[in-house]
Amino acid sequence: MAVQALAKVEKLVNDTKFHIDSEAVEALPTLETFVRTEVEQGMYLLDANLLVLKIYKIYPSHHKQDIVRLILAKAIMQFPSNDFRLCTYLIPKPQVDEGLESLYAVGDTLEQGNFVGFWVEAEKNKELLSKIPGFYDSARVYMISILSRTFSSVDKEALRVTLNLDVAGLDELVAKHKWAKTVDTVEIAPELARECEPQQEHSEASAFARMSKWPFTQQYIR
Repeated sequence: MAVQALAKVEKLVNDTKFHIDSEAVEALPTLETFVRTEVEQGMYLLDANLLVLKIYKIYPSHHKQDIVRLILAKAIMQFPSNDFRLCTYLIPKPQVDEGLESLYAVGDTLEQGNFVGFWVEAEKNKELLSKIPGFYDSARVYMISILSRTFSSVDKEALRVTLNLDVAGLDELVAKHKWAKTVDTVEIAPELARECEPQQEHSEASAFARMSKWPFTQQYIR
């Protein structure tokens, strides 16, 4: 079922992304359903999510804030790709309410490397984020990738606080990755940093190149 839904939406995106008109609006319920499927089944299709945001921008009367929040949350999970920033560019200021501002802060703090601040902001959005499978784990993977580029070893308590884990959770993580540890420190292997490297299609230059292929972008994006 998930594979069929993905294939259907991919075709829909390819058929409509060059023509945001009434036909694209008619396809919106299918796209919105797919956004929920992404969350429920751990799928992700950036182009489909961008298409939803573009339709919302051009036809604001069809805007659904709950769908936008899901799209942003899924985009935050893709760091270090710039999907989150790309999505925010397509949301007009009039559509940004207090709830979206709070979710922006979640992405901003993670992007800025303010990891302790990230958990503070994530807690404010717990009702949404706790229902998204893998959200917190994806943030931790990104955090670890950044730390491993900077430090060969990290203070154990600092690492626990940074990753927002209890002692047992940290011990489980250390054992899972077979990291060496002393009484006070943990040596983080660099493998996660390499695994977290953005693919070429997610680089900043290529992301904007992707958008330039959508002719209406220059007209409607800020």
